[in-house]
Amino acid sequence: AAASKPNILYIVVDDLRPQITAYDINAPMYTPNLDQFAKKSLVFNRAYCQQAVCSPSRNSFMTGRRPDTTKVWNFLTDFRKTNKDWVAFPQYFKEHGYETTGMGKLYHPGHPPKDDEPYSWSQDYPYFEPNGQVGGCANVPEKGVHNISCYCEGVSCVDQQLADLAVKRIDEMLEQPKPWFVGVGFHRPHVDWEAPKSSYDMYPNVSAIPIALNKLAPKGMPPMAFYSWVLQTSKLRSTFSYFGSPQILPDKPLPDALVRNLRRGYFASVHYIDQRIGEVLKKLNDSSAANNTIVIFHGDHGWQLGEHGGIFGKQTNFETGVRVPLMIHVPWIQQSHGVKTQALVELVDVYQTVAELAGLPEPQGLEGTSMAPLFKEPTSSIKDYAFSQYPRCPCPKGICDNNTPQWADPCTEHKASNFTYMGYTVRSDRWRFTEWRKWIGDTLKADWTESGLVGMELYDHKGDPGNNYDMWENVNVAKVDLYQDVVSQLKKVLKSQFDRTRSE
Repeated sequence: AAASKPNILYIVVDDLRPQITAYDINAPMYTPNLDQFAKKSLVFNRAYCQQAVCSPSRNSFMTGRRPDTTKVWNFLTDFRKTNKDWVAFPQYFKEHGYETTGMGKLYHPGHPPKDDEPYSWSQDYPYFEPNGQVGGCANVPEKGVHNISCYCEGVSCVDQQLADLAVKRIDEMLEQPKPWFVGVGFHRPHVDWEAPKSSYDMYPNVSAIPIALNKLAPKGMPPMAFYSWVLQTSKLRSTFSYFGSPQILPDKPLPDALVRNLRRGYFASVHYIDQRIGEVLKKLNDSSAANNTIVIFHGDHGWQLGEHGGIFGKQTNFETGVRVPLMIHVPWIQQSHGVKTQALVELVDVYQTVAELAGLPEPQGLEGTSMAPLFKEPTSSIKDYAFSQYPRCPCPKGICDNNTPQWADPCTEHKASNFTYMGYTVRSDRWRFTEWRKWIGDTLKADWTESGLVGMELYDHKGDPGNNYDMWENVNVAKVDLYQDVVSQLKKVLKSQFDRTRSE
């Protein structure tokens, strides 16, 4: 056990899929600092977010509650509007005697307002947002890499500002008497893919960058399962224009050259953020607090890099959209160091887990399950299922043309009352099962009657080691006679988890 109340270093990154060498020795992205961190952490191979887009996911894991409870499914509200008295993750530590300080993108900017000051953060150390345009690619590094990928150097890279301040904050925390909670929310590898030239130079041969082998959407997929993000940003449209303005369509692969250029920007951004994480971890490791500090690292959701019909983005219920990297270092539980667990876990579990590992009283009203038992018994399990969800909204008239998929809108700027469908998905040890249901705008609930079901997906993950992004979820077998018992069972699981009319 810790000698005294342990400190907490909480690092969150944006849009990172777990295709790094800490998870797969043959992964194409170069992340030496995260690799070293994994060697002294418990690595969660099957961790899942609760909704694959920034604000709903962050409102969920920062409160320990699922999106249907926070009622945050878009970018128009936050958990404080649902229940202003909920105690958020860092706030819980603050209320138990910790000095809490945060920076960057932990909460989604503006949701809640002012990054939840003064509730979550001690006012001796005001919350910090980096100076400069967070999404700001203005220059083009080379022909063929347009707008969405670009160079930055030094503190013009916003995450360098965050790493520098995190190092400073750790020094400041060591000079004060309280246990501390330092939260660092890095912006990359969210687009734009800003990174120094040295990170792009890690991938000099664009033609050698691997691409998705299975370029088409899953066979038998209901149409609302697909998502096209090309409408979200003029910069992406500019990138696409260089390659002939291809559409993201389920049955029409994107040009390989385009996919490789986009992947290069993402890979470079990941390498850059790994370096910044390394700077923060080195400061901690070189300090007197190293042996009494729990370190948590995770992403906010997954990211597709051209899989499932050329999807670039997160806003789906596919495995690549909802699976996240999650690693936790607890210095005094040495049997967890460098161990990979196959237990199903969720980001909604993080809050409750860290409170228990820190020896604090059990937080009340949370919807996660503590992962603490896995640190001593990593081959055990804490739950049978992991759950996620995503809404669908039709593409606005005047924006979409006849060649654009109907479900090309991320729903983030739509009122929840205007959603069309909600997709609910469950991941078991072997299966991913998803139901798409009509959404009742008046009640902000899904229609769980038989007529409310508009689409189903069932994907077999038997033998899935978690390191191949092409082999799985390519054929929807929800209507195959052989698997109807599985469908029947998982339908009951989803209804039991999400049907809120059952208890009303």
